[in-house]
Amino acid sequence: MFVIINMMDIVWLHFRGVYQPHGVFPHQNCMAVAMHVLGALFFAAYMMKGLRSFFACLCAVAFLCAAMATVRSYSRMALALTPLNYGLAFLLCAVIGRSHWWLMRILPIAAGGLLVLALMLPRIIERFENAPEASGNTRVELARCAWEMIKDEPWRGVGINNWGIKINPPYEYAERAGRETNRGEDFADGIVETVYLLVCAECGIPALAAMLAWFGWYLFKCIALMRRLRGTEWFFVPVGCFCGLLVTYLQSCLEWVLRQQLNLICLLFIFAILSYLDGKPSEEVRQDKGRALAPPEGEPPDMPGQLSAT
Repeated sequence: MFVIINMMDIVWLHFRGVYQPHGVFPHQNCMAVAMHVLGALFFAAYMMKGLRSFFACLCAVAFLCAAMATVRSYSRMALALTPLNYGLAFLLCAVIGRSHWWLMRILPIAAGGLLVLALMLPRIIERFENAPEASGNTRVELARCAWEMIKDEPWRGVGINNWGIKINPPYEYAERAGRETNRGEDFADGIVETVYLLVCAECGIPALAAMLAWFGWYLFKCIALMRRLRGTEWFFVPVGCFCGLLVTYLQSCLEWVLRQQLNLICLLFIFAILSYLDGKPSEEVRQDKGRALAPPEGEPPDMPGQLSAT
């Protein structure tokens, strides 16, 4: 329901003339991250379950809302990663999950997606062609400032939450990076775009390594859970989480999305879901696979465990 309500807010903002609506989120890039993660989760559920129940139909509607919200955000990096997000989810469900009716399920989604893409294509092209050059230059300059801080304090950093102090005079990091510093007494420079450079500059290389290990642990946990939960009704969860986390990590390399608290909270929810599934007893997983072997009367087998039984 959260995804559907967010889409309703986008429609309302669209008719009010907002160019880049952000839904119920504080920023359109922030919304794009959450919609990528949730969209992949609901798409995987649709691929594995079809429209055989109210829950499956709700997942299909939520996926469509999440995908449209991502495109309507006009976030350049989010738009570029959308094909990877849903394409990878489709391959994992069709190949590893062996979704029995994958062709019948993907055709209407693909047709609808092409129609929506054709309607929005002029605006999408305009978004990439008219991107301000100053925005890209600022990102490069702030990244150089972060590098200067890392060179000075590689192991302990300049201090947590000290970026806003160190980037401005009398400190010389901005000047050493070739960034203009004489902009008046009231001017305060911005923060480096990616959370990785920010953590490394403020807290040092060990803190960056710990954060990368934390993020990577759950990404590889998705792969282990895909193998463990294959043939159960929970298989779509690690698939969706894997695709959503992967594109989020890629987007965060060039945009400031993981500097937003709301995006980090979204990641924590995904990590909690994966931890819950990882803690499911093996006996309970075997029971889930056993239930998957017995489809409702009159319905063809659709789970990988059912296919192996035939």
